Amino acid sequence: MGEMRLSVFFSIIWLALGTGIFAGEKTAGVYIAAGHGGHRMSSADGITWSNHEFWDKPAHNQNDLKAIAAGNGICVVVGGFSKSNILTTTDGINWHRNDFNIGVLSGVFFIEGRFLIFGEGGRVAASTDGLSWKSVGDAKVRDYLKVEAEKLGLEKSIKSNIRRWSYAKGQFVGSGDNGFLITTRDFTEWNYPPRIEPQSRLFIQSDGDSFVVRGERTVHFSTDGMTWKDVSPEFDERTRLATLTHDGERYLLNDRGGNGWESADGEAWKAISGATFPNTIEALRPDLIYSFATYWKYTEELKYSTDGGKSWALATLPAPAGVTCVVHASGMAPLKN
Repeated sequence: MGEMRLSVFFSIIWLALGTGIFAGEKTAGVYIAAGHGGHRMSSADGITWSNHEFWDKPAHNQNDLKAIAAGNGICVVVGGFSKSNILTTTDGINWHRNDFNIGVLSGVFFIEGRFLIFGEGGRVAASTDGLSWKSVGDAKVRDYLKVEAEKLGLEKSIKSNIRRWSYAKGQFVGSGDNGFLITTRDFTEWNYPPRIEPQSRLFIQSDGDSFVVRGERTVHFSTDGMTWKDVSPEFDERTRLATLTHDGERYLLNDRGGNGWESADGEAWKAISGATFPNTIEALRPDLIYSFATYWKYTEELKYSTDGGKSWALATLPAPAGVTCVVHASGMAPLKN
């Protein structure tokens, strides 16, 4: 796989650039992991981590960190609970905490020379350096939800926080609570596709050409973010899906029982034999998949697999660290430690 092949478009928002076999060759740049509690740490090889900083134990509060992206030698991590969290680093060691606020953030991208941050309520801001931010759009989701509730004859709006954002071919798509979907190209005109699996929280991924969302029980595919079709693999009615990710060559899907499925195009899925996918999985590339526990656990068990999930090993951490997202910042100067 050639360098720069992986897209900035991967949903929990990650950049994963580089070449070489992970287990035997270091990749230029810095690996950065972040998580709830304000936890951040960095690594030269993605296995042995250092430079651990945090605000508190992982919980579900204002210290939440949810999404990460890198570009031009800069890494931006975002999150929040009642307002924005925005953290920026240029070396994986020193961090700047920004007081810019557009509400709880659930997405960040580096596209065409600028960072874009997206809120759970549909607000968007942009920055070229990760430090100075400017609001560039507002979907005013609350207004839409109020109108939707009135049409449905409901006394109150349906909970619809946007939990994940993705991007492909000029289209931004957000997915969230109770099957909620939202799309935009210009941050001015916003569209709302019909809800998918309305009792479930949706999470979205992209391969740069199309989109896939998964709920707890279904998987749907779209080329434009507006029209969706059910492409769920065959599994029994007791199955509850856990994670959807993309490794640069294929989509990976796992359930809470460790079973996995793969798809090269997002439409045709097949079960993966001989592999187990524990907990939450996040793929940076085909030879590097991470697994970490749920956000509220103060855990040292950041696992990684270099063989597609067939075997897993424990990464070396400097201290217990909650992890929710990982990125490889290829343009960042390598760590000296």
